[in-house]
Amino acid sequence: MCQMVIYDVRDGIATLTLNNPSERNSMTAEMVRDIVASMDAAEADPDVES
Repeated sequence: MCQMVIYDVRDGIATLTLNNPSERNSMTAEMVRDIVASMDAAEADPDVES
């Protein structure tokens, strides 16, 4: 199974990439949970500038 949301940090900027092309990145409950978890991770990440 693929990771629904890819979280990456470069130069102090967190980027979330939706990664479910087979479903055209449709907004499912799992996708929403992954987005929220990624946003929480970005908020807690000291490498992400505010």
